[in-house]
Amino acid sequence: MAIGGLSSVLTARTHVAEALARTTALHEGYLRLRNDFQQLRIRPVRDGYGAEQPALLVRPDDAVNFTRGGWRNPLSQPRSSLERVAYLLDDKRPGAPELARAGPGPGLGAGGAAVSSRSKR
Repeated sequence: MAIGGLSSVLTARTHVAEALARTTALHEGYLRLRNDFQQLRIRPVRDGYGAEQPALLVRPDDAVNFTRGGWRNPLSQPRSSLERVAYLLDDKRPGAPELARAGPGPGLGAGGAAVSSRSKR
């Protein structure tokens, strides 16, 4: 009887730890999204061909591109403090949709919610 009780407690502990890891990953992804959108700047940019792109662009493939402020410059290099970022909703795989900050980088999220980072500087 004591072994069965201990086994169920250990199983419950494992499930709680997995749920906590998923919740932590989702919270980190939410914080990154919130911070980027809070620093959104209404400033259009030019693409690689010289055509002007709007400050906030929502594309038909469920992607959103925008300019954000807050790019740190601790060495006081001669550059802007603005950066262009993009988020893409990828729900083509089973499970929860994946929200990715366009480009390679470390994922933030579990259970299908991943945020990877790359900015267009």
